[in-house]
Amino acid sequence: MDGSPLHREILAPSIEVLSRIQADNQLSESEQYAVSHLCNWLEEVDEADDIDDKNLDESALSYLKSYRESYSRRKPYPADRGGVVGPTPRVKPTLLGMFDLRKTRTKLLVLVAFTLQLPQSLCLQTTSLRTCSLDVTTPHLAEEVLQIDNWNRFDVFQVGNLSKGKPLETVTLALFARHDLLEKLKIPYDRLEKFVRDIERAYNSNPYHNNIHAADVTQTLGCFLANDDFAQKLTDLEVAAMIFATCIHDVGHPGVSNDFLVNTKNETALVYNDVSVNENMHLATAFKILRRPGNDLWEHLSPDQFRFFRRTVIQIVLATDMAGHSELLQAFTANLKLLGPDIEAWGADQRNLALRMCVHCADIANPAKPLPLALQWTHRVVTEFFNQGDAERKRGMPVSALCDREKVEVPKSQVAFLTYVVKPTFEALKGLAPVTAGYALDNIETAVRHWEQQVELL
Repeated sequence: MDGSPLHREILAPSIEVLSRIQADNQLSESEQYAVSHLCNWLEEVDEADDIDDKNLDESALSYLKSYRESYSRRKPYPADRGGVVGPTPRVKPTLLGMFDLRKTRTKLLVLVAFTLQLPQSLCLQTTSLRTCSLDVTTPHLAEEVLQIDNWNRFDVFQVGNLSKGKPLETVTLALFARHDLLEKLKIPYDRLEKFVRDIERAYNSNPYHNNIHAADVTQTLGCFLANDDFAQKLTDLEVAAMIFATCIHDVGHPGVSNDFLVNTKNETALVYNDVSVNENMHLATAFKILRRPGNDLWEHLSPDQFRFFRRTVIQIVLATDMAGHSELLQAFTANLKLLGPDIEAWGADQRNLALRMCVHCADIANPAKPLPLALQWTHRVVTEFFNQGDAERKRGMPVSALCDREKVEVPKSQVAFLTYVVKPTFEALKGLAPVTAGYALDNIETAVRHWEQQVELL
């Protein structure tokens, strides 16, 4: 059986964590059974002199194979799994079935998955169960979370439904665990959880700019971080800043554009002097929420580290303003040609530009997802645009481009956006993140063909 050997240094801490779970009086009988079963198997492996696949039963072999696949980095998966390259954690049907058939709460499943995946994960060093658990309450949600690195398989709408309206919390906590940031940056889990919950509540229920969009952008960034080599050369604080920025990047969005706020002399436009009005508001809202009691997850950063973190987040979120799209794309392309794809050779400002470019790409990536998902996003964004157009018409204002439901032909607008905005952006990003950008570009071609067919029917 191919793959990396099971690393023994992970076994004892994993057993310890599982034993603490098993001692939890709140576990049901079926949960106790599930944890006991896995704990016994880990103890058997730990006591063995050599791991011989032939001596393992079918269930244990499934666990071992799952672990080996998740631990082998940069190994292409077969085409029938979407061809994803990267350390996407895999849990076989035996383990999923054990939790599913016995109707247990499967936050345990996700805990086990991340414990086995991360040799120095937060799950191996925490002193309480609460600090290393993800509140995943159905087997189907657990399966979705375990696809978090997969561009073509992760369904953020399904996660939204299964998490009872908390997709952003689910995705953000999973990525912080996925990249071992709680241990590395000494982030208290309870503060992270409270902050993300407060952020998610602060998102408005717009058709498009809502918590589902934020979760989608955050998961999309996670694909870049997991599947492309450049991410291995980022610092932990850079990774944390990117995930934080995607989480908060549209918080409090009013469902209308910057121009609408400026043209209506909205109070927010006055506060931010008509410059990147929404983006500045998102940042201010997020950092105010961070200052609430019990929300300061960055308390262990030094003053210099926090200044770097805050400055990085601000620059990333401001770069999501589409008014700066062309300038960002040109600057990134020029840097890539001048310095090459190895960001270790890039200076601080150039590295920051790469972070901004990645998040900007994630922000406009929904048309580059598999067509069934992309079409849902198209419906949502068009609905929000048309709502703004209706408000402008009601006020006697000129109706903004793309917002006039009486004139806009959606297929044509989609072909133009894909061809002249999304595709060139991902073609540029391919120089830095070839694997993930490749998946996006394949989907873009599919989407363009779809909308061109729709144009012919007009």
